[in-house]
Amino acid sequence: MVLTTWIPALSVILTLLTYPVASDWTSTPFNPPSYPLAVRTPYLSAWFPSPGGGVALNDAWPEFWTGATLGWAGLVNVDGAAYSFLGESSVSNFTKATQISAEFTSTRSIFVLSAGPVDLTVTFLSPIEPDDLVKQSLPFSYLSVSAASNDGSSHSVSVYTDITGEWLSTDHTVAINWTTTVGDVLTHQSQLQNQTVYSESEDRILRT
Repeated sequence: MVLTTWIPALSVILTLLTYPVASDWTSTPFNPPSYPLAVRTPYLSAWFPSPGGGVALNDAWPEFWTGATLGWAGLVNVDGAAYSFLGESSVSNFTKATQISAEFTSTRSIFVLSAGPVDLTVTFLSPIEPDDLVKQSLPFSYLSVSAASNDGSSHSVSVYTDITGEWLSTDHTVAINWTTTVGDVLTHQSQLQNQTVYSESEDRILRT
């Protein structure tokens, strides 16, 4: 009886792994229906949806594990020309970077995109520290972006990324406090104006 139910399930899994997908880039080890971006806890769980494997990193918005939108935009300026590399941005006067490859491991999702004369490597890291419980308990996930010339010349490159209040609540009527610090690195910080201890709404924590 167990064998009878297991074989169809295994068949479905194999079908999902071998089903041909339509994409213009290489995918390693295969093209999944969703890529983990920032996955640390049930409250910090951002994924990039790629049903059918044909959605580039700048063709859709990341999603919470429940399917709710998490606005996360990424833009890069190359020699004065603006390109988008993350999120379905509605900002005008920019060009979409072209995705070249996508890869995922147990802790990383790595995308390579061409932004004119440079190639961007966009890495999302959600570290696992089984030997250090203090580090493992920190709900931090990281995004790194590196640029390499693809034409042999030097280029001026600057990167900008931000998130929306959708990371804090699915209720768009709640008030959110935003703080911006300007320096060598531009830093944004956001939190709910009215926080509630030990409470959640639609699987979102209400103390951020």
